[in-house]
Amino acid sequence: MMDVSTDKWINIDEAAEYLGVKAGTIRGWIRNNKGIPARKVGKQWKFKCSELDNWVSSGKAQWTDSALCSDNITIRLEI
Repeated sequence: MMDVSTDKWINIDEAAEYLGVKAGTIRGWIRNNKGIPARKVGKQWKFKCSELDNWVSSGKAQWTDSALCSDNITIRLEI
């Protein structure tokens, strides 16, 4: 596991590693308003480890199979 301070700002890839999910899952939680504590700085999403810990501890994070599968790809076939 990476060495992070609980007050350090981390990017979306680091947040995904910290929580043990894919970056696409984090993006899905943001897009679907799942309450993940995130701030947009310029074009990047930033997170504080302490806020992520509080979010998970509060029970607001839903660890279901569907929550972990936000990387679904829709393929449209045109005939």
